[in-house]
Amino acid sequence: MKQSAGLITFLKKNCANYDHHYGGCLFEENCKVEKNRRCGYFEKAVLPMAVESGQGEIIYSAYEKNCQLSGVLEREQKRLCPDCGTGLRPRQKYCEKCARKRRQKTRREYLRRYRANSRG
Repeated sequence: MKQSAGLITFLKKNCANYDHHYGGCLFEENCKVEKNRRCGYFEKAVLPMAVESGQGEIIYSAYEKNCQLSGVLEREQKRLCPDCGTGLRPRQKYCEKCARKRRQKTRREYLRRYRANSRG
């Protein structure tokens, strides 16, 4: 089966277990992905980086095709800010810009109500 050049390039750049000097895996004689087999480390640690780099769908599809999987892998979805649609980091509800705007708006409303209640 022909391997995807993009998948192998991504593997070589991002897999911490890939031996750049001799080629292959540091823990086994051959790299499983290069031999068209599933690799647990690649699936758990390297594939999520594809989503962060914006190549998620391409790399997931190439890996599934390479290992003869059909929709077995669950793709990580990048969460988006509900206000502006930019990507969010883990444990973020809003992006930095939108969070600041919301805090300012909330603070303004609070002060307006506070001043209205203190006058009267």
